[in-house]
Amino acid sequence: MSAGSAPAASSLLEVQDLSVRFPGEAGELRAVDGLSFRLARGEVLGLVGESGCGKSAAALALVDLVAPPGRRAGGRILWEGVDVAAEGARGFRALRGRRIAMVFQDPMTSLNPYLRVGEQLAEAARLRGAGRRAARARAEELLERVGIGDAARQLRAWPHELSGGQRQRAMLAMALLGEPELLVADEPTTALDVTTQARILALLRELQRERGLAVLFITHDLAVAAGLCDRVAVMYAGRIVEEASAAALFTRPLHPYTEALLACSPPMDGPRGARLRSIEGLPPRLLAAARACTFAPRCPRARPACHEGEPLLEERGGRSRRCIAPEAELAEAAPRG
Repeated sequence: MSAGSAPAASSLLEVQDLSVRFPGEAGELRAVDGLSFRLARGEVLGLVGESGCGKSAAALALVDLVAPPGRRAGGRILWEGVDVAAEGARGFRALRGRRIAMVFQDPMTSLNPYLRVGEQLAEAARLRGAGRRAARARAEELLERVGIGDAARQLRAWPHELSGGQRQRAMLAMALLGEPELLVADEPTTALDVTTQARILALLRELQRERGLAVLFITHDLAVAAGLCDRVAVMYAGRIVEEASAAALFTRPLHPYTEALLACSPPMDGPRGARLRSIEGLPPRLLAAARACTFAPRCPRARPACHEGEPLLEERGGRSRRCIAPEAELAEAAPRG
């Protein structure tokens, strides 16, 4: 289980050994391979890592939206202690869009281009039992709440007539229609410019605090995770390799992969034109079960034992990591905040 988490009895969401598979010509891709974490009410958990590490596949699996021929191949998804995955499609339907809502990276792929914004919001409200007039009033109220000015007029707009930031705000409004307890945000600001990104993130944090939302925030951007999240779980090759409070993880990483990710981030006070560092090598193909540390081929701290057996996710001092290197070895080289 993950470190720094509330006991299972008080967790809103608990994921145990989640696996997601995608068939391919070379074999079955193990996109998510034994993922486990907990999320408490009102908590913001960041799931970070390089593209292809399994973050988005895990998010889709949480609400049973993995597109065929991909599939959830195993694991338990406990909502308030009840295994929703064991209940099948019926269990997920009771949560999806009601108690769990999702916001995706590109709102243009989520909004219907053939329906006006107001029609889509009102339709979502009617699906939750509101009458026609009440649904439109609720849609206008939420557009105003997420900061879209002149909401009554914007309800009549087509999706392409809104800016990127306005479309993402509209998607937030739609997600909030069902009064969810958990918001899964999958790279919701990646397609936005820096200024708009900052405004959306500030709005998300404000709404989270106002409504007591739990948030699973998926991103490859460490700076975003540092500013928004209470805890951060770092994914590599379909598994969590380190988890800690945001403050602890960014000031004292205890896994070589986290250390490498932080080293790749440009320092705010660094010299102009300085060359950015990169992580040498490529991630594994994930076509077979891991028999050794999956990061070892790229790890500058790897030793022979790293290639001989897979390390377990060990908990200590309110955090966890999947590595056999002595903690002091990484702590000495870690950046200080």
